[in-house]
Amino acid sequence: MAFRRTRNTAISVAIEGSYGTSPGTYSPLLLTGTPDFMIDPDVVPRDLVRGYFGASEELVGTRRAVMKFTTELAGSSALGTAPEYGKLLRGCGWLETLIASTRIEYSPLTQGQESLSIKYNKDGVQYLSRGARGTGVINMTAYDRPTIDWEFWGFDTQATAVAIGTPTLTAWQRPVVITDANSGNIKLGSALAGGAISGGTTYNSRGMSLDLGNTLNHMKMLGNEAIEITDRQMSGKATVELLDTEELTWRTDVNANTLSTMSFSIGAATQMVSLFMPAMQRTKPQSVDYQGKLMLDVALRLLPTVAGNDECKIIIK
Repeated sequence: MAFRRTRNTAISVAIEGSYGTSPGTYSPLLLTGTPDFMIDPDVVPRDLVRGYFGASEELVGTRRAVMKFTTELAGSSALGTAPEYGKLLRGCGWLETLIASTRIEYSPLTQGQESLSIKYNKDGVQYLSRGARGTGVINMTAYDRPTIDWEFWGFDTQATAVAIGTPTLTAWQRPVVITDANSGNIKLGSALAGGAISGGTTYNSRGMSLDLGNTLNHMKMLGNEAIEITDRQMSGKATVELLDTEELTWRTDVNANTLSTMSFSIGAATQMVSLFMPAMQRTKPQSVDYQGKLMLDVALRLLPTVAGNDECKIIIK
């Protein structure tokens, strides 16, 4: 008897034109590591009293799929062309702006968020989840691959028997390892104009991570069931090498709630991913040891400016 294999897993996504309606064309995801899938049902206990002890059945109400997986983070196949993971960012409440033959920019949204239909095939059993929205964590650790850990919720998940087939993954680009040769240091006080980051003070680092910070809720409304992003609080973490005088300055800034711009880039000029944060707050500085080197861990809070919806801009070239 043949057994089903965990690694025979394929996930494909599509942007919904109308919320909760599955479109026709799906794009396959290039996954790294073993993804995780769970049906999370809401059950209603009957709690019967019958003159004797014993359990009562539970009635299945609605249910949602919770899907967790990781993709690599790389530039796009051509300048001005959206990367394949761009659909996932859009499903996390980010606006995609294409600047022809130049770059793609992603900015967070409060209103007008898009949604995904997700097909999750586990070696012949395919689950279709509609109305999916999610969140993610961007990992940019020094001397490792850049990746994004995603979590999506979708409602009304249905299972059917579908052969897994062979997905076409050629549109996905190979990432670069985050080394000195192909990445920039963390910068404070830099500026962003026309998609280019300039100026600022650079700091040696072990890289950084960034949590998109979305709050997901399953809205169980008759006639309007939906997965909604009801809040967003972006945060992160960085580990930097500081001189003694620089550490004193950083700690003074932390105590004074001083905000600064912050940026970080990986890749070459035509295969680049850049993050720009216009109002970064550093909190909770802690000294840490890295192979005998004294460094500083800082928590990061990404704040919007007065304009709003601009805590972070992701620039893809």
